[in-house]
Amino acid sequence: MPDDTYEVSQGSSNCLAKIIIPETHNDKKVTQIKESGFENCDKLLNISFSNTIINIGENAFNGCESLIDIIFSDSIKNIGNNAFAGCSSLKSLTLPSNIASMPDLYLKCFKDCSIKEIKILPGAKVIGDSLFYGCKSLFNVEIPNTVTTIENHAFQFCKSLSDIIIPDSVTTIGDLSFSCCYSLSSVMIPDSVNSISENTFASSHLKTANQ
Repeated sequence: MPDDTYEVSQGSSNCLAKIIIPETHNDKKVTQIKESGFENCDKLLNISFSNTIINIGENAFNGCESLIDIIFSDSIKNIGNNAFAGCSSLKSLTLPSNIASMPDLYLKCFKDCSIKEIKILPGAKVIGDSLFYGCKSLFNVEIPNTVTTIENHAFQFCKSLSDIIIPDSVTTIGDLSFSCCYSLSSVMIPDSVNSISENTFASSHLKTANQ
């Protein structure tokens, strides 16, 4: 990490309820959340990221069971493995385009969260690999018509997802992207899709997939 920047963590405190990440500390930019920096901070309710944060480390907020609200910034370029996994009180999520489109960075970032609704803001072009893997309570997703690619495993094991609207901007749907979505009964695949894996909906109990 550059000498003119800071990374933050909870230190010795495990009773934080709200975190507002500042842009600077001692005249240095705060750019990173330390790996496992707030892991198992079980009283944490709210997080707001400043516009200087670039990197959120692996397991940074893993196991924050009381977390209900996250405000992401447009500056974030990397989110580590399992960064928000196990945040079982997180019910809804709004993702700016920079978050949704990060390639190959998530690796089950929101696994075992209780997210029911997700809104991806316009501008996103990609829904990243394994982005919502294992979001077992997820039943509603808003995908903007700027998205062109849904990558591998994006919604795998979203067991409550029963309906999804794929916009006609999408051209590619990756391998196993909706596999093991046991409640998914039908989906309309737009004519724009020209690449789709034969395993995209594997074990999803899908009855109809029309194009």
